[in-house]
Amino acid sequence: MAKGTSPISIFQYSDYRRFLSDWYRAMKRSRASVSFRSFAQRAGLRSINFFKLVMEGERNLTEES
Repeated sequence: MAKGTSPISIFQYSDYRRFLSDWYRAMKRSRASVSFRSFAQRAGLRSINFFKLVMEGERNLTEES
């Protein structure tokens, strides 16, 4: 898989949490360096586990996040 590409299409989803969960699992399988910490750093998020909390429905995405 080329850098920055995803094996899944966002257009197949109506639930963004489900898409994020499937995307994360696919990226984790293809690259061992993928983690919640690395995602948070690249996304400029202060909370390391924010991405995980969004996928689990405990937090919501905002325009800022």
